[in-house]
Amino acid sequence: MKTIFCFIVCFIVFKSYSQVGDTVVFGRVIEYKTKKPIPNSNIVIVGTDGLSMELKANENGEYFFDKSILKEGESYVLTCGLPQKSFLNKTTKFTLVNGFPLVPIEILLELDKRSGGCGAPPNIVFPKNSSLLTPEDSIALDGLFETLIDNPTIVIEISGHADFREINPQKLSETRANVIVQHLAKMGIEKERLIAIGYGDNISFVVAFDFSEFKAGDRFDKEFIKKLSDPKLIEETIRMNGASQFKVLRSDYKSNK
Repeated sequence: MKTIFCFIVCFIVFKSYSQVGDTVVFGRVIEYKTKKPIPNSNIVIVGTDGLSMELKANENGEYFFDKSILKEGESYVLTCGLPQKSFLNKTTKFTLVNGFPLVPIEILLELDKRSGGCGAPPNIVFPKNSSLLTPEDSIALDGLFETLIDNPTIVIEISGHADFREINPQKLSETRANVIVQHLAKMGIEKERLIAIGYGDNISFVVAFDFSEFKAGDRFDKEFIKKLSDPKLIEETIRMNGASQFKVLRSDYKSNK
């Protein structure tokens, strides 16, 4: 089962640099879709050593932490956001468990816009004619859960979809959306923040980036599918047309808890 991610992404990679000084952790803050740097974003770091400080990324979206700030054997949480709240906040964690690394750790923070779009989670791709979450889907939804925790005022739409070749597409799409709502509610997200809508087979999946034999911009409608001859590709269009998606509806939620 392959899960296609379209939400906010934050990952850690290692790089070699000829001259890095005392830098231990560094990175850039960029927009998820355009990959352009986001200048002047706020970055808050909190550590198990009692560290709590805030800094701003520079005009190129870059930030740095050196040995004068971080300590060996400690864990840290980075939270990134913007004062004007035009992007969703993102939190990530790292631990210097084995001391300072031989080369600096780069943490690239990719933020998605707060309004519309796919906020921060993945698309959830169900098996054909099924509304059961796979173990891979459950893991993928952890990312959506973290985004909702990091952004406690957002309300999202969870859209259920189905392919026209599946059984009872409208009912199936509604069930898929509600399954995700129930899953997130069990994790502790208030249901008032989760709006489930089933679109049946009315909206064809559009490829966001090249994968398999498909190109960005391909729309899996009936005309496109008629041109396919490979059974594996045809089966893939069924799965992707049934993928549930997510978008931010508003950012003014107030909890009653």
